[in-house]
Amino acid sequence: MFTKPNFYWCVKNLLSFQLINIKSRYKNSIKAIHITLNKYKQNLSFQNEVKRYRSEGWLDWQILQALYNTILDIKAKAIVANNGKKYPNDNDEIWLKDFQETFKKLIYSDESDNYIEIALNLILGKNLDFQIQQVPFHVLESLSLEKKGGYPNSIAIRELLNQKFNFSEDEIIELSPFRDIE
Repeated sequence: MFTKPNFYWCVKNLLSFQLINIKSRYKNSIKAIHITLNKYKQNLSFQNEVKRYRSEGWLDWQILQALYNTILDIKAKAIVANNGKKYPNDNDEIWLKDFQETFKKLIYSDESDNYIEIALNLILGKNLDFQIQQVPFHVLESLSLEKKGGYPNSIAIRELLNQKFNFSEDEIIELSPFRDIE
């Protein structure tokens, strides 16, 4: 006979799941961007961006997730732009399909198999700022929650995740590639 688990059991297991999820995010993100990360993490501009995001309340795994998405987005666009196909524009359905397939391949690849030099100024700034704001949406999806609004409020979603799911607290600092940045 199945009995309904109690509330505390559910919360405890959800928090364990979140830490496992964070560990997985670290591992998979670092694998896909380790060369680019190692190239730039000693750069003062890069370190200042990490410090800025931390001062805004972002945790290292969240910053890494935004960097990962930014770098893979830039790479996928570069690969698709040089694949020999002609597209009417970047909103073309075929371009979008090729971009999504390329992005998905990059997600599961070691960066040593697909390294592309990316200028730091393409990573930092508006691209990274956009991606850091997307992190709460990705986490929401990983918790099997959905955003129904046409224009969801990232601040409200971040606050919800902070209050209900330890979004601003759960961290595994020993896995962070930024742990030496102070």
